[in-house]
Amino acid sequence: VPGLRAMARVLVPDAALADDLLAEAMVQALAYVPALGSEAEVGALLVMLIERLWIGRNVAPLLTVPTAGA
Repeated sequence: VPGLRAMARVLVPDAALADDLLAEAMVQALAYVPALGSEAEVGALLVMLIERLWIGRNVAPLLTVPTAGA
């Protein structure tokens, strides 16, 4: 977990927000844990989820195309 927290802190400099990002990733990962075979797979899943959550919060809004009249 410390390594994942450090990764989240690189993406989100605010410690509380980084912890929230990690916590949300961990909650989402719970659904997949029974299907995973090793600790390494769980770690890889958490890395992927942290990245996707960060992208969804920070990059995706920049990619939306404004609609006419908006």
